[in-house]
Amino acid sequence: MIHRHFAGLSKNTFLLALSSLFADISTEMLYPVLPLFLTQTLRASGSVVGLVDGLAQATQNVVQGFSGALSDRLQRRKPLALFGYALAAIAKPLMGMATIWQGLFAARLLDRLGAGTRSAPRDALIAASVDDGAAVKAIPWPVILMVCGVSVLIGVLEKTGGMDLFTTLLAKRLS
Repeated sequence: MIHRHFAGLSKNTFLLALSSLFADISTEMLYPVLPLFLTQTLRASGSVVGLVDGLAQATQNVVQGFSGALSDRLQRRKPLALFGYALAAIAKPLMGMATIWQGLFAARLLDRLGAGTRSAPRDALIAASVDDGAAVKAIPWPVILMVCGVSVLIGVLEKTGGMDLFTTLLAKRLS
């Protein structure tokens, strides 16, 4: 029964979905604390929080369109997707090292630039890695694993007391 649901999906589909899972878990762990970090540690205003998040999301959306077009034109999707994953991975620690809100803003833009760069090529790689007719089943896998992974992560943290440890460490960092 399980084999029937996964028929036609390739190893690449699962590997790309797992990459998305871990990238999205790191994002979901970081972004809820960014407004606190901006306002409490970096002493930025609420308007700055909105500016940082709004422009970062806009950057991702615009870059995603260009990345898809570039991916189609070059027909070299893997390097573009890897470049996007690398940008996002570099940006995350830079956010934590920021000492002024402008530094965090630059790192956040770099992260969303990476996310926008990788999305369309990743989806095209998944579609090209499956049997004809299976692309409809393959494309949602990164999203499915992201939702499941984040839900499981939050559940594990709550059950093991990890959320308490996380909030305690955050409170110490902010004080």
